[in-house]
Amino acid sequence: LKYIAIPIVSNAIKAILNLKEEELEFSIYLQRFLEIHGPKPYITLGKDVLGEKFVYAVYLGLLINSKRGLGARKIIAYALKSPLVSSIVSKHLACLGGFKVRGFTIPIPWELEVGASGRRIEWVKSSMKYFQDVNLSPPETIKLLDEILGFRFNKEQIEQNINKYDLKELVNLIAHISKLENLIERLRGILVEQFGVTDVKFVRSAEAMLSDVTSKLYKAFERKFVLSYKEIQNELDFVSKALDIATEKFKGRPIILIVVDGLRFDDYLTKVKDKLKERHLKVIHDQVMFSYLPSITTFSRRAIFSGETPPKYLLFPGKISGMKLVKEGAYLLDRFDKSLYIKGSIGEIQIKLENMVFSGQLKGVEILAIVLSDLEKAAHGSSEGFLARLTLDYADEIAKIIQTAISVYFKVNKVIPVAILVSDHGLEKFTRIVEVNPKEIVRIAKINGFLDPAFEVVTTPRYIIIPTLSTDYARRLILEIEREHKAKLWLKKISDLGIEKISMKLKEENLFNLVDGDRVIIVFPRGDKRFKVGPTRSVVYHGGPLPSEILTPFAAIEPE
Repeated sequence: LKYIAIPIVSNAIKAILNLKEEELEFSIYLQRFLEIHGPKPYITLGKDVLGEKFVYAVYLGLLINSKRGLGARKIIAYALKSPLVSSIVSKHLACLGGFKVRGFTIPIPWELEVGASGRRIEWVKSSMKYFQDVNLSPPETIKLLDEILGFRFNKEQIEQNINKYDLKELVNLIAHISKLENLIERLRGILVEQFGVTDVKFVRSAEAMLSDVTSKLYKAFERKFVLSYKEIQNELDFVSKALDIATEKFKGRPIILIVVDGLRFDDYLTKVKDKLKERHLKVIHDQVMFSYLPSITTFSRRAIFSGETPPKYLLFPGKISGMKLVKEGAYLLDRFDKSLYIKGSIGEIQIKLENMVFSGQLKGVEILAIVLSDLEKAAHGSSEGFLARLTLDYADEIAKIIQTAISVYFKVNKVIPVAILVSDHGLEKFTRIVEVNPKEIVRIAKINGFLDPAFEVVTTPRYIIIPTLSTDYARRLILEIEREHKAKLWLKKISDLGIEKISMKLKEENLFNLVDGDRVIIVFPRGDKRFKVGPTRSVVYHGGPLPSEILTPFAAIEPE
């Protein structure tokens, strides 16, 4: 202090003696606020909080600013990280108006009443640097802003080139946006927890931009996926390739295959990966996989175990004339001699795994398959409040099962296996109804004499399956429906999906017959819509070609 004028030191000592601890921190905080936003908001905020004591904040400012250096900046940085002071500043600024935001401190909600434009990057970098220069970690809010704006992409460029992107490029962009959505959600959570603020312009702006781009990406993906479906089956990694990829990549290592029914790819990226890390599990390889159309359990999950690309038969549960249904475990055993298949809820699987330490049934097993079906059971036909998204608690339960399975396998075989996490399809929340009534589609088939009266029509919220009398009738029915509703529906013959035969229920009998896929058509709503079928409060479904239904994770996991 010997290089600083005595009056400044004297007044600073008065400030320290006359200010309470939080007032002292606030006064130091104000120095950075002054630097970013200028004198008018600085004076107004200072007087509003401190009243007549504001003069002491000025004294402290004179002391700190008389010797600009890392020491002074470090003192200010510590004050900036005070949750109490940040809360006080935020509360008082909420009542003040007429001042323009010029940058970010940590930031506080008042500073986030700006759009999420690219110009904010400079503000974030400046704030990050302020803390980094004095070897302090920046507050979580500014780090999230840095990540959010760092993930920023050129919206105009995407919109201009959206029809030129192939499916893999579209998937990368969708994954990119999923991570961004998660960051925004974390930022919102901190703002609520620390400041009690649920809504700021920056978050709204970022979410609106994402929503607009996501809608366009989903539409482009859906179109390319449906129109090029037959060609891409050999080009892309569909779920039937999961075990082949796993055994090829990890030759000689035992595999624990965890199949989570209804796990979306974006939920894996933004929730499950974090929970794996918390449980000291590392992802050594991951990628996206594709569900088959229709994206339903009975079709795509069977493909995981059978390895068929796609399965030749689309089978629905029920007694099929002249055919015995092959169970998933049997498919697995047919491909891998030393395999074991278990299925159940999280709790059931946990108990089964723990019992394997003593039962000996895991000894020498090369592939242990675990099917978790809780997620879809919880979501399917659920109330409107359920958003078809994985909860963090359930993500942690998945990570716990993987952790237990690896531990149990090691105890029995003294070898560390690699865990492979996959899913058969995703889930989505559908609140909008497609304008075409399913009865209208069936009516067109009936009045034209195309419908096979021996079988029941399959009508679900995400697809309709109609049996016709011949291949020619199936083709003509598609043309008739397209004439009136082409822009609202996707129409395909079942055989166009690579399916040779489908099980169809005989009318008024509890019996199914196999019908040639060439004379059966399937109808999907376009976009994020569903057919008006079933209870009105049921909104969580799957079966269609949206990315949220089609994209699934493939992740190889081992202990850290």
